[in-house]
Amino acid sequence: MSICRVTAVFLLGTSVHFLGGAGYAQDTGSTPDAAGPENAAKTPEGVKDFLMRTVQVQGAARVRVEAPSGSDFTLTPADVYSMTRVRLGVAFKPVSWLRFFAEGEDSRVQGYQVKGPSTLSDPFDFRQGYVEAGAIEGDGVKVRVGRQDLFIGSRRMISTGDWSTITKNFDVVRGTVTKGIFKMDVIAGSVILDDPNRLDRNKPGERFYVAYSAWSKLIPGASVEPYFMAKTALNVKGKDGKLGNADTLYGGLRIVGTLLGGFDYNAEAVREGGDYGNGAVQALGYVGGAGWSLANVIGQPHFSSDFA
Repeated sequence: MSICRVTAVFLLGTSVHFLGGAGYAQDTGSTPDAAGPENAAKTPEGVKDFLMRTVQVQGAARVRVEAPSGSDFTLTPADVYSMTRVRLGVAFKPVSWLRFFAEGEDSRVQGYQVKGPSTLSDPFDFRQGYVEAGAIEGDGVKVRVGRQDLFIGSRRMISTGDWSTITKNFDVVRGTVTKGIFKMDVIAGSVILDDPNRLDRNKPGERFYVAYSAWSKLIPGASVEPYFMAKTALNVKGKDGKLGNADTLYGGLRIVGTLLGGFDYNAEAVREGGDYGNGAVQALGYVGGAGWSLANVIGQPHFSSDFA
């Protein structure tokens, strides 16, 4: 059996920024030698200037063509099909410490010959919508509440991803504390289920919790990132097929850094334990890798390899 998949991806991203600085003020007063008050009143900010300062509109469109062959010993549902994805988002930032964001997405599959699964087709849906308050940039405390993308550490444990047409997103509360070399994320929420027939929603009874920290100067040129995660789920099947609940805990450590000569490295280990259905879970995972960047070569190529 051979597998051959030809994929063509065309990306079109547009971002229209209505950020024109902090507005403008026009001095309508006279010169010191002219009659009139020394400090004349300034023109108030108009609606147009306010929108230019506070509103940002962004969008992206993607077309992807796949031609699977030999994935099994029968004909595929479609020999060649295309997938489209369009996103449109609006951000509103009235003050430096407060931001609102909403994004819609329309994903469809063409030429699939049968009804496309939820992993390929999800007509217009609410993808992101959150409120962000606090120190949005730099040191301080920031809180983001609502539906959003989520990327944690190496992205092996929790990640939105972008290869699939339908990407994973989350309903979460996320608090971030940043101070110098230290950063801590505390997260609680659930994964969103894709549903092409109605608005996406989170999976009942499934929740996860994360405490992820990063220390940037404990090791020269490296980031040391210890973390803890927990996950709960209802009505899962154990290895004997019986239904039960799942309560699993994860403790891990990741180190990623750079060395002289354009070399870099990463290492991560995680331990899992808990209950799944009517059975116990005990697992250990690890991964390590190294890379090399050629900064003086056109395109600055980077070579890397991982071992897990």
